[in-house]
Amino acid sequence: MLRKLTLRNWRNHRDFTGEFDADTVVFCGPNGAGKTNLLEAIHFLSVLRSFRTPRLEELRGDAGGSFFVGGLLEERNSQTTLSVEISGSTRKLFINQEAVRRASDFIHEFQTVVFAPEDRAIVTGASGARRRFFDIFCSHASGEYLAALQRYHAANLQRNAVLKRGATPATRAMARAFSAVLAECAPVIERHRAAAAELLSRETAKIAQEAGLKEFGIEYRYDYPLEPEEFQARLAKEQNRDFQRGFGGTGPHLDEFHFHYADRLLRHYGSTGETRLISLFLKLAELSLSCRREQLPVLALVDDVTGELDAANKERFLAALGIAKMRFFT
Repeated sequence: MLRKLTLRNWRNHRDFTGEFDADTVVFCGPNGAGKTNLLEAIHFLSVLRSFRTPRLEELRGDAGGSFFVGGLLEERNSQTTLSVEISGSTRKLFINQEAVRRASDFIHEFQTVVFAPEDRAIVTGASGARRRFFDIFCSHASGEYLAALQRYHAANLQRNAVLKRGATPATRAMARAFSAVLAECAPVIERHRAAAAELLSRETAKIAQEAGLKEFGIEYRYDYPLEPEEFQARLAKEQNRDFQRGFGGTGPHLDEFHFHYADRLLRHYGSTGETRLISLFLKLAELSLSCRREQLPVLALVDDVTGELDAANKERFLAALGIAKMRFFT
């Protein structure tokens, strides 16, 4: 489905072109050759973000300045070219050589599901890793969610900048203006996250049960009212405290997802083996649900995650990847 990948000044790949004529592709090479960087580039072309870092400057190669990622997609008898060029803080997006203004229009060509050793952080790491996982899953499923999330993050960032300036009549009025946007977007975000948590909980539990593991569940937790008027009232009540701290303490940017395994909070009581398997099953659940939606072709990107699996789980994992349109391995 992805027939060609072109990189310029992407991490350690100064000038790379790869052409793929099979549905399973394996990148081989010694440590440091840049195998994972190729998977990262494919993922970036899909969602305009890295699965390893939020910092664009880390993606630029040794030459600094701009970088370019391009791809040729093929489905049945049609072809689509995608390209991203980032120079400084300027980003240019093209589909079939025509400029695209909005990221939300660009990222709806294909989807990737990444399997990487860092996936354990979804289970054991800080809450931001779990929100990031659910945000990507929900954004692929719903344009409404992506739009609400982008508006919410932009308004929250601007409100925090106002809060850092200190409380004055002018900054209080500006904070209230941004609060209205937050109150409008928060219920949309909560609704989609709650639905995603239920879907992924059931699907992951099913996969875990088939592997002989104990009961698994996801508990989605939020702490704010869903009615916009009540949400704004909460922010108004907490405004003095927010000005003192310099950031907002209420909203979806603080949501949490608790993963329970055998009636225990997994990140606190799960063994290394349990957390590794559950993180893998969680990503398999994402792959299964994404392919089932059939909104976008799904590519699986597998970065050296089978080494810790026993023979039975390795065989089960590789068989489960068969539902993806293409599979890329390092």
